[in-house]
Amino acid sequence: MGKLNKTVVSVTTAVAGVPILAGCYAGYQKLRYSRSAKAGLTELYLNNKYKNFKDIDEKKRLEQQKANNAEELIDISKVEINSSIITKNKDDRAIWYLNSNSDSNIAILYIHGGSYVHNLADVQWQLADKVALETNAEVIIPDYGLAPFYTYKDSYKLITDLYTEYLKENPEKTIYIMGDSAGGGLALGIVQSFVKNGTPLPKGLILLSPWVDLTMKNPEIKKYIKKDPLLSIKALLADAFYWAGDKDLADWMISPINGNLEGLPKVLLFTGTRELIYPDTVILADKLKNAGVNTTFEIGKNLNHVYPAFPIPEAKVAIEKIADFVKK
Repeated sequence: MGKLNKTVVSVTTAVAGVPILAGCYAGYQKLRYSRSAKAGLTELYLNNKYKNFKDIDEKKRLEQQKANNAEELIDISKVEINSSIITKNKDDRAIWYLNSNSDSNIAILYIHGGSYVHNLADVQWQLADKVALETNAEVIIPDYGLAPFYTYKDSYKLITDLYTEYLKENPEKTIYIMGDSAGGGLALGIVQSFVKNGTPLPKGLILLSPWVDLTMKNPEIKKYIKKDPLLSIKALLADAFYWAGDKDLADWMISPINGNLEGLPKVLLFTGTRELIYPDTVILADKLKNAGVNTTFEIGKNLNHVYPAFPIPEAKVAIEKIADFVKK
């Protein structure tokens, strides 16, 4: 169990020990925010953990990381999940396979988020684990290269090659692609490239709070600065600059909201209304529907960025919807 999960459970247990207090808090969250008590506690936790995050000079941090040659790596021995996990390698990058002993014909290629500069957090491992168990699918997680050491070019190639090779080796499998945050944007861009290049498409796309416009120029996002405990415009722009390499931030391969959305497979799209990029996700949903894409848009009222990854009741409902989506 990750630190966040333990913290929320501990606080919930403490509050539950005082029935009147617990009832008042749960009632307040329900009436004021239309969300669960655990969702409220999670936001409090995130606000406290990341209270100084928006003051960090992200460009300076990335330059120092590059100078130190300190790529952010995963110690797989410390990952706490219930699914079986196998590690393979491709082009000197780790590829993790969860639930690979499943007899299901469904596979999910999961592209994690982290602003293109951070590797999987505990909650993302737990998200992948819960999706694997709920769907009984094999979940494939590529350890794609992160900025400032790699750019979009490296990841497009790695993930495209991984996908096409998996298709050839497992013709009986029905494949979905799932991504959260930056990984959601990368997933969308890669599938747009499949449409353009004639690559066989996945059965569907599952996008959780996808970061699809790296220019951050939508004036509406400024209304959500104080609501979002995780994301900062300044930091995201610094991350985007290193990720884009030689591309303009508005290019569709970097900001897939600007690309051609026609011909995409069905999409299951999640967002919360207390996240910085909520306005862009609303625009994406409209564009997908206008392009004729079969789109299911799930809006988590007063929920945070990538809310299906957190230990809250609303996340359980979201994962059940993901399972329904891939089993149709």
